[in-house]
Amino acid sequence: MEDFLIYRKGLPIKFAIQELERVKDTQLNGKIVDIFIKILKEENEYFEHELTET
Repeated sequence: MEDFLIYRKGLPIKFAIQELERVKDTQLNGKIVDIFIKILKEENEYFEHELTET
């Protein structure tokens, strides 16, 4: 979802999280989605921090 492709820009992580929440417990295992979202948020905070320090 968030990858940049030739024919379109990558989507923001915020949108990816919203989409995961939307299909949680219907198409995807809710516990796995919760863990994945937690990891996405932690990594996003890390990268935002790294970008502001350079």
